[in-house]
Amino acid sequence: MAAVVAELEHTETAMVTASGMAAITTAVLALVSAGDHVIGQRSTYGGTASVC
Repeated sequence: MAAVVAELEHTETAMVTASGMAAITTAVLALVSAGDHVIGQRSTYGGTASVC
């Protein structure tokens, strides 16, 4: 499935997650370290704020 998405988007690789929340969590955990600050908008899915 990921290979199909990568081909459609003209990228080398892609990642498929089960939900938007899984995608957000994966991105945050990959890019943010302990002690970092994250700035986000107020109108977001409720669970997102607890991850950040």
